[in-house]
Amino acid sequence: MWAEAKDSSNHGFSFREPVPTVRAEFRRPFPHIPKELCVALIAATPQAAPKPILVRVGGGRTTPVTIVVPPGTRLTFQNTEPLQAPALRRRHQDFLPAEQGQGAAREWTPAAPGTYEIRDEAAPSLRMWIVAEPNVASITYPSLKGEFSINAEQAGDYTLQAYFSGRKVGDAIPVKVAAATSS
Repeated sequence: MWAEAKDSSNHGFSFREPVPTVRAEFRRPFPHIPKELCVALIAATPQAAPKPILVRVGGGRTTPVTIVVPPGTRLTFQNTEPLQAPALRRRHQDFLPAEQGQGAAREWTPAAPGTYEIRDEAAPSLRMWIVAEPNVASITYPSLKGEFSINAEQAGDYTLQAYFSGRKVGDAIPVKVAAATSS
């Protein structure tokens, strides 16, 4: 993100500058894994869209930053800033920039499979990726320790895949989910 922002041909200008009193190792941008790394459980067949999912916009970021959902999933962008939220936009015509007042919500639904990037018009650090994958059965986010659990409603063979910045990262891991037993 920062390498792209410093290229003047992208017109990603910002008034943010490194703070010289902060040691250099802390000035490097780094991901916050609990909201930037999405772990998806991928089924062998297309899945139905889940209930609407809330995406919080506040503090110059979105929560989550990367999300993987089946096409047709309704996403609600909620402004959690005490002021007006930035004019989020997607790089296509179906999600045009729009200001959001304090506490206001805005909805959008990815209609087709693909990766969708959402950005703020003015601040390059506010950036989000939505991966619309038809076979997503469930998603989760790891803790700061890297631990996570994920739920599967149906028994069967699945694949675990991690996503970061709208792309698959790491190797896909095949998993077998057994039917639940009652006691």
